[in-house]
Amino acid sequence: MIDRWLGVWAVLLAAAGLFFGGCAATPQDGPTDVLRVGVAPTGPPLIYKEGFELKGLEVDMARRLAQALDKRPQFKQYEFADLIKALRRGEIDIIMAGMSVTPARSRRIAFASPYLTVGQMALCRADERDQFSTTGSILLTRGRVGAEKGTTGQLFVLQSFPYAEKLQYNSTAAAVGALKLGSIDLVITDGPYAYWFAKQDAPQIVIPTYTTFTSEFLAWGVNKNNTALLDEVNRVLAEWRQSGALDDMVDQWMQKIE
Repeated sequence: MIDRWLGVWAVLLAAAGLFFGGCAATPQDGPTDVLRVGVAPTGPPLIYKEGFELKGLEVDMARRLAQALDKRPQFKQYEFADLIKALRRGEIDIIMAGMSVTPARSRRIAFASPYLTVGQMALCRADERDQFSTTGSILLTRGRVGAEKGTTGQLFVLQSFPYAEKLQYNSTAAAVGALKLGSIDLVITDGPYAYWFAKQDAPQIVIPTYTTFTSEFLAWGVNKNNTALLDEVNRVLAEWRQSGALDDMVDQWMQKIE
């Protein structure tokens, strides 16, 4: 069940306002038989690339959502920080990229009903695990802390690491690469991503405390002017919850990080 992965956390309601600007635009008319899905394939197991192929929970859900809407999915790739701008320009119909619901984002786009809850976690090198054995030693570090730009992980670093040198990267994978090379000391990222990289890069990269520092709802983003699509997406999500299909999809991908 999804609750197995969620935990009992409060919703993160930080006043973000750091990543997005500009005015909303009316969505451009796209092909009626196509669902244009905006993705940033940098966050396994939710969304990533293996070779040239898109994979992950979001990819599976996008294909099933398009089928339920009698459409075919068309994936359009962006950097995570550019997804909302692309949606508001009408280049895509929906964002399916492991995006957290925040007040700042909610002012610019409409979110469908959340499908998963996650929290920010830390990654460090295994040989430095003892230096980050408590929450305080992580948050009060004077070291170098990295996160993917435009994410709530970056926002958390900016707000909660008063003494650290803060660095941003185009992807979580790039941040983890810098961690492995010793260019930074910690990476802050969503829990599923942290578990994924800790498993893939074991024993070199580890999660030092298994503490979740935040609680965030993940949801899909739709242009505020496209209420018809938002209603249809929420209808499909409700059907998936009732049938157990949403649990099954989440479990299938979460089991890959056990």
